[in-house]
Amino acid sequence: MSEVSTVNGLIPVAQAAVVIPKIRLDKKIRNWWRGKITPLHDLSWYIKWTGSLMIMVAVACRGLGYPPIFDFVLSIGGTALWLAVGFLWRDRSLIAMNVVITLFLVIGLLRITG
Repeated sequence: MSEVSTVNGLIPVAQAAVVIPKIRLDKKIRNWWRGKITPLHDLSWYIKWTGSLMIMVAVACRGLGYPPIFDFVLSIGGTALWLAVGFLWRDRSLIAMNVVITLFLVIGLLRITG
């Protein structure tokens, strides 16, 4: 009978390459919530959740066939709030994205209101 080489006497070497990365990935997945780096319960936290809720309601209005004015007004409000969060966090990608989105939403709102 031939001996099987093991890692730490537990895992056969042939399986170690598969198991070890999986263990590291599982640990990262388990700990992703603990690694949260955005502020909690400060001004930006309330602004971002209000903005997110407004955007979700806007999308629901669009999907359910409500008049476009509801979608535009709520979307503009939500993206403007996220723009404020971008400034509070000094996050250029949030600022750039929400400036562009807000600009196009305002143009769309002006088009539908005449």
